[in-house]
Amino acid sequence: MTVGSGHTLQARGWWLLLIVLSCLGQTTNGAVFFISNGTSILKFDSRSKAVGVVYTKPLAKIIGLAVDTTDNVLFWSDISADHRGLYTSDLEGQGARLLTADIQEVNGLTLDWASNHIYWTDAKRRTLEIANYDGSGRKILVSLTSNEEPRGIVVDPVLGYLYWADQWNGRIERARLNGKGREVVVNQGVYWSNQLALSMVFRKLYWVEATTTSGIMSCNLDGSGVKKERDLFNITSGNPSFGLVVIGNKAIVSTWHNNAIFSTLVGTPVSRWNTEVSHLGTGKLYSLTSLDRSTQPAYNHPCGHRDRGGCSHLCLPSGWGTAYDCSCPSFSGLALDLDKASCSEPDALLLYTFQALGDIGFINPAISDIPQTNILGQSHSPNSVTYDPLQQIVYWSNREGPSAIYRSDLRGQNKEEFLKEKDGLGYVDGLALDWIGQFLYFTNSGQSQTFAGSIFPWHRVEMISLDGRIRRTVVTDVQQPRKIAVDHHKGFLYVVDGGDEPRLLRTNLDGSQPTTLIDGKVLTNPLAVSIFGNHVYLADGTATKDSSALISYNSVNGSVTTLMKTSSNILDITSSSTSVYISTYDEEQNQGHMYVLELATLKKSELNFQGRIATGLSYSKRVQVVGPREDPCEGSPCSHKCIRVTTQSPPYNCICPDGTGVMMTNDGSTCRRPRNFMLVADLNLIQMVSLDPNTEPRPHTVHHGHSQSDILSVVYDSINNTVYWIDTAKIFSMRLGNVNGPTQLVDSGHFSLGGLALDEKKQRLYWSSYDQALNGRIMRMKLKHGPISTKAIVTVNRAVPRTILLYPRRRWIFWTEYPERHISGDQDSHEGSIHRAHTSGTHHHIIIKRGLMWPSALAIYDNRLYAAAMGGRVLSMDLDGANIEELYVFEPFTVGVYEMSFLSNYLLMTNLKRRSVDLLDIETGWNTTISSQFSRPTSLSYYHPTDLTENGECRTEKNHCSNNCVSIPRSLYCTCPERHTLAPDGQTCVEVAEPWEAVEEVNCRGRCGENSQCARLLPTITFHCLCRPGHQPDFKKCTACPINYYKSWMANTTCSTCELRTTTHRQTGSTGCTCRNHQPPPQNEPCDDSLEEAVVTVKVPPPPPVTSQPKPTYKVWPKGNHGKGDSEEEQMLGDPRFTNKWTPINKNGAHSRGSPYFENCPSRETLTVQVAATKSKAYIPVTWSAYSSRGIQIPYITNYPEIDGKLVLEWTANGEDGKHTILMDANDITGQITVCKFYVLVEDEVPPTFAYCPRDLSVKSTKQQERVLWQKPAAEDNIGVGSVTGTHRSGEEFPQGITIVNFTATDQAGNRAYCNFTVHVYEDKKSCEFPEMDNGLFVCTMNPKTHVESCSVVCEKTYAVNPLELFRQSYSCDDHEVLQSLKDVLKYQQGCLSVEAPSVVTQEFTVWFKGPCESDDPDLEDELYLAVIQYLKVHTHCSSRLCHFSNITIECDYDTTLDRNRRSYMESLLFMVRWNVTIDNGTGLPEGQIRSILQDIRLELERLLPGLQLHLDTHQYMAVRKVETSDLIWSCRLGEIWNQDGCVACPPGSRYVSDSSPYCDICPPGTYQPFDRQEECFPCHDDLNSNPGTTDSKQCFEATALDQMSKFIIITACTFGFVFLGMAIILYFQYKRQQKKSRGLGGLTAADAQKYVPPNLFTPPAPLPGLSPEPSQRTITISKPKLTPDTKSKLKQSHLYSNHDYDDMPYTSTLSSLHNGSARTVYQNDFSNMSPPGSPRMLGSPMTDRGINSPMAERVMGSPILGSPVTDRAIYNGDFRNFSPTPRTNSLRRPRNQYHMYED
Repeated sequence: MTVGSGHTLQARGWWLLLIVLSCLGQTTNGAVFFISNGTSILKFDSRSKAVGVVYTKPLAKIIGLAVDTTDNVLFWSDISADHRGLYTSDLEGQGARLLTADIQEVNGLTLDWASNHIYWTDAKRRTLEIANYDGSGRKILVSLTSNEEPRGIVVDPVLGYLYWADQWNGRIERARLNGKGREVVVNQGVYWSNQLALSMVFRKLYWVEATTTSGIMSCNLDGSGVKKERDLFNITSGNPSFGLVVIGNKAIVSTWHNNAIFSTLVGTPVSRWNTEVSHLGTGKLYSLTSLDRSTQPAYNHPCGHRDRGGCSHLCLPSGWGTAYDCSCPSFSGLALDLDKASCSEPDALLLYTFQALGDIGFINPAISDIPQTNILGQSHSPNSVTYDPLQQIVYWSNREGPSAIYRSDLRGQNKEEFLKEKDGLGYVDGLALDWIGQFLYFTNSGQSQTFAGSIFPWHRVEMISLDGRIRRTVVTDVQQPRKIAVDHHKGFLYVVDGGDEPRLLRTNLDGSQPTTLIDGKVLTNPLAVSIFGNHVYLADGTATKDSSALISYNSVNGSVTTLMKTSSNILDITSSSTSVYISTYDEEQNQGHMYVLELATLKKSELNFQGRIATGLSYSKRVQVVGPREDPCEGSPCSHKCIRVTTQSPPYNCICPDGTGVMMTNDGSTCRRPRNFMLVADLNLIQMVSLDPNTEPRPHTVHHGHSQSDILSVVYDSINNTVYWIDTAKIFSMRLGNVNGPTQLVDSGHFSLGGLALDEKKQRLYWSSYDQALNGRIMRMKLKHGPISTKAIVTVNRAVPRTILLYPRRRWIFWTEYPERHISGDQDSHEGSIHRAHTSGTHHHIIIKRGLMWPSALAIYDNRLYAAAMGGRVLSMDLDGANIEELYVFEPFTVGVYEMSFLSNYLLMTNLKRRSVDLLDIETGWNTTISSQFSRPTSLSYYHPTDLTENGECRTEKNHCSNNCVSIPRSLYCTCPERHTLAPDGQTCVEVAEPWEAVEEVNCRGRCGENSQCARLLPTITFHCLCRPGHQPDFKKCTACPINYYKSWMANTTCSTCELRTTTHRQTGSTGCTCRNHQPPPQNEPCDDSLEEAVVTVKVPPPPPVTSQPKPTYKVWPKGNHGKGDSEEEQMLGDPRFTNKWTPINKNGAHSRGSPYFENCPSRETLTVQVAATKSKAYIPVTWSAYSSRGIQIPYITNYPEIDGKLVLEWTANGEDGKHTILMDANDITGQITVCKFYVLVEDEVPPTFAYCPRDLSVKSTKQQERVLWQKPAAEDNIGVGSVTGTHRSGEEFPQGITIVNFTATDQAGNRAYCNFTVHVYEDKKSCEFPEMDNGLFVCTMNPKTHVESCSVVCEKTYAVNPLELFRQSYSCDDHEVLQSLKDVLKYQQGCLSVEAPSVVTQEFTVWFKGPCESDDPDLEDELYLAVIQYLKVHTHCSSRLCHFSNITIECDYDTTLDRNRRSYMESLLFMVRWNVTIDNGTGLPEGQIRSILQDIRLELERLLPGLQLHLDTHQYMAVRKVETSDLIWSCRLGEIWNQDGCVACPPGSRYVSDSSPYCDICPPGTYQPFDRQEECFPCHDDLNSNPGTTDSKQCFEATALDQMSKFIIITACTFGFVFLGMAIILYFQYKRQQKKSRGLGGLTAADAQKYVPPNLFTPPAPLPGLSPEPSQRTITISKPKLTPDTKSKLKQSHLYSNHDYDDMPYTSTLSSLHNGSARTVYQNDFSNMSPPGSPRMLGSPMTDRGINSPMAERVMGSPILGSPVTDRAIYNGDFRNFSPTPRTNSLRRPRNQYHMYED
């Protein structure tokens, strides 16, 4: 319904037209235009040709432009990143203010001057929007699809139409000013249209085309009569055109790159172009608008009145005349009331999603005729929507593109991405919200890439708390989940499943008690579901017409009723207490419909959604309140989370969240980690399956991978509680139960990864990889050293290594390989191979080459290797590949087992076909499924420390087996002895007549010949080929029993002879004998031939089982071992140096003196010591000694080093975790051994210290919040800093005021230190406007005493300040020259550069030896090198590729000229042995890892030295237990400068100066350098010049020729100069003439004469003091002129040029420099070829008064003199063209770089 009078304006329209025509002659002769050129808005008067700057903003990008000629208001759009928004001001640019900043790319802007509305197009958001002049009432009128791109726009207020151009589809559309009635008016002749214009006189639509066939196009207002009015190609030289204004029949056009505005007449045959203005000094001109009032004739409309036509917020004209609609703004949360004039918050909401348009919004369901849509948000392809009435938050999902779930309030504010693809989110079709429990339920579906020839989809329904802390999978047994619904009051979840078995599923809110309510007998293709009260509404559709139906299910009595049928496809439904809302899609009409079904009358009506397709619907009250009895979870005993379940008592269930590693126990309320569990790699999840019988059986998700993740392999490290897995080409790790997410260990790049294996004891990780060239590798990483220790231990060619298996006991590694033909797609051969090698990569053998198709799994049990193939076969073999046997065949030639692992004699397997994890007992063949409903289980890793024999289920009351019971994980099963089998109850054993059971031939590999049968020995899984009944073995085949022989059983035994008077009637192969009369023989009596013929089968008991069958074998663990690895103590005692024999001690503690003994040994005691304050070691004085049985002290061996009489122990942890076991043994000459054992707790109580803590920061800002950076505090500790955490992070925004920042450093022992400082953000009314930079910013601080402010560059983490001196100084806001230099240099340079790790790290080692030496003794050096350096190379982890040991040097500490025969004296002297260890850090090791490597070398050296003795000639050398190391020397690569955090490269545009203190120097003018780390700068070619810091030869330039405007300025200046000179000459002669007439003969004084010197004559100054007055030295002084009002006016005009890019104008840099010159500059150069001294020079310029057109300026043009900012004084010496600046002028100005211009 339309609000307003509804009057038509036909008579009034013609009257207005006459007024326009009468005014036309007064306005077309001249007009004022506004032009946007990116950074400025220019004003041009076509009559006076004057050009001025109305508004300018550096770094802006002003595109759209509009003006109200009556209200004199200017509007424009700025799409730059820094100033994006819509703005308004008066016509002089005063009072500029921001209307809205929430825009993206607004290219078109227009006004409805009658209603005071702004209309604009947003190309990125693909919307047409409207707002009031003051920015209020913003509304999205039209939302476009992703295949549309709006550009130009224009309004016709008189007829009530809005026109816009669609550049994507090349067409022009229109709609009413309220956004309704959209239609295409022009779909031809439109290619790349820009600004649109209307001729109010001729009622035509005009637009400009920007393609090579550019021109001014026109059509009638209904789209007819399209024609090309004028061609633009010639006048614009082929450059694009953008802006267009039509005044009467005159069209004015703005173009790019022509720097001009052109005009022509349209609607006439005359074609003449005029240049309205040229030389605008800019590369691109955008929108154009005019102040001519004929373009906006007076028109009265109610929406333009003060009361907006009675509308509370927005008044929209709805058509011809004065009709209008009231509307509510978008992103306001308001909807139109029943009075259709006021906007308020509605009581109820009908939320919708328009997937094609990207809109999420709502309507007021109380207005049912023509509802107004209210947009609250936008995203790529919104699909489903739901609402939280408790918090008033809307949730919606994205269907295509990046999958995500978003949320925001009803105003569209606080929008955030709640869940995304990296959280494992796939396609989300259904959303439902439990607002009472505050949980969001969603469907999650997707599929893997092609894997093993199959695609594995995943479908599940999940729940997540609205705070994001608790997430859990609730339903997995679904095939195609679509829409879902929640019954808030009864606590049910409804799911429609549209798979092969369609159904309506209902579960509790935790997923328990799933029930199928309606199945495929009723449903065909369920699509959507909604619930209200006791009724569940269901949409069911098929591909046939008139078959989509709305069904009602009564949850009380289970009745099903069809409410409505439709031929359209139902997309979604939602319901209220009285109605059901149905969204449909009509394929024939390609549009959507929205219906309302009244439940009381079943009357259907349609809501006018204008054909838009709503993919999601949700009805809800706007506000809900939880009643006091609605949440029964209050006071529940749940350890983690409670979910209400109203159908049971108590009315709740406890759940355990995913990702925590805990599972529900049998008490139903406690979540804890299972003692035994298994991890399964399941496509993009890692699932935990509990193997404990007292926990829930369902899988628990411990990690959600990316939706595109492909997790192939997983292993678990029980020592460190860490999970490792392969995801595509990366390896990740995560502590089990860590909710903070994983850590990436390896990124293999182009290498694909296969299997993963872990050596827990040695902490080494192994994996297989291969690239596209089929170059395979077996990789290894030492987890202690991290990724730097990664190396390839085995390489293979033209094959793909996949599964990998580690056998640590024998130090072997096994892996499978796929052949090249399989990878290349050859389906004829898929046979793979199995390989074995030492864990170091040596001794590589192929143990099986054929027989396995797609070998996928390996496992070892009882020294036998088991291999499974994707085809289904499982082989068993010796570890060298011998004695191959087939164990069992599951499902041959199908996808089956992928990975397996042994738990005792139980084989755990992942099965791809059944998508389950199965268990097989290889002794009995019994199998079961442990867990199912996986998506794609590929890998498993279990942790099962519980002994099933002692603590299995067979020892509980669950054991009801009649014979044997076998405990398995989570359960048990019963077995029977031979000749018995289990009854159907699975517990009772029953006897069988025969021990063999016939099975399929494939179980015997198909090798059983004719007359034989494959059979299984009950109840084992032993298979043999047995002769059938009536046959007996004959070597390798079975032959028929001879005549009168028979065999009635299946066995490999010989046939038996027939009894007396029985025969086989000359038949062979008989299974029995009969009497000769064919009668069966009587029982226990011979045949009587007189009996009638009969056939009787002789019953003969079967023979005993074949004695050749192998009996079961059992593995017995060695005594005292029980299959477990030795403890650390047992390993030490197992060393050849130790024994298990302990020293006998009597009851009084006295040692038996018949054996060696220790004195003062703290045997069995636990000592506690503290580490030193500066070291990570503790020292215990050695007070004990070892003695033989005779009391003679003897040496002993210890497991820890002793240095200088002290036992040295490293700190590892506080408490029991850091306990050291000290073992020492002593041997006497008789071979007897004694042992001293005690324990030491090494504690650390030394807190860390902060080596750097930032000082208090004061930052000024013009905003309420300001981003503040600081260098991260650095802490040190003797044992290593564990973490440094802070209350705030560098880069956060701080509010105005004082904020205290706290940092806490915690060492590895838990000791803490603190660093505090304040951040003071205060208001700065006069901001500095420092230039912005990447990865850093300028931070200003103020000295509280002097109140002097200084600013400096601060960089983000991993970045450092540019090493150029310009960036490393402090700046002042008043130093405008330096700030300008910074802006110029930042065009070429980055203020913050990335920090690289030092390339080389060196440390010097020093060891003291005792003995005679000479500094140049090569023999001694060789012996020491072999004994020390070679030992370290072998026994340390530092590889030769990483570490380099230098040659040793010997430094004698005495006079080597002494007599070496004084042996006793010489051998008691000390000398030093030095060498360097250099680490090549090309891979970028962190500092901590480098220090750890060097520390390992030192510890190994300390272990070596105590027993090191050398014998050379007749001298003996003994190492003194003293090791000294120097500080680390960090070295950077050539061309890099050391920074406190690493190395920073000299950037492009600079050169590296290698001095005693290397530094980076900026390239001087005339040179350039495109690369970093360079020592020289390249000179520009052909004597070209350049600015300092130039990075490209293309930036070198030369003095360009004068353009027309410059010539005009020179001619004008010269003309006025000659006039002034002529006047001066005339005055001079007149003065002389008057002098002659005077009475006296005296002349004027020199002082008086100076007054008459013409102002434009140049007078050279006196020579400077101290400078040579030789003719070859000339001094030129350029003084800063006084700014007169006229000069200021001219400078203001020059602002037109100083803020833009002048690609086509010369002297740009010179002009900029002159504008910013200050003080004076003195240049000293050779001017011998210039005019003689004293010659006048014309230095004046109408533009700047700086002499840019003088002859001298022509000579120095292009040089850096005029292009340099000067402060005070700068002197240049040498040749004028190739000079080098002195250090005082390093901040030379460069030409302004070209701003990033707007490109299409």
